[in-house]
Amino acid sequence: MSKEIRSADLPATFDWRDVNGESFLPPIKNQGACGSCYTISIISALEARTRIHYGKKMSFSPQYSLSCNFMTEGCNGGWSMFVGFFAETFGLVSEECAPYRANTSRS
Repeated sequence: MSKEIRSADLPATFDWRDVNGESFLPPIKNQGACGSCYTISIISALEARTRIHYGKKMSFSPQYSLSCNFMTEGCNGGWSMFVGFFAETFGLVSEECAPYRANTSRS
């Protein structure tokens, strides 16, 4: 059962970057010369959702999806929905485990 929220009870403004002095948004990532915006955008959204839901700051690896997701084209582009499907099916790893390299070569 949902509770009705009156518009008069809502704040005039709200910003996830400052909730009682705490930001729930991840830092901005630089994709470098890699066409990875489709991966970085959804990974950042998943980080933010995790922080909002659990109250924990998590840093997920876009590199893992770039290097291991067989449904995309790595640094040559792809679709965010396939990154989400990959994450749902195979999970995510931390940025510490697979740091962002802005390339998909194995060297």
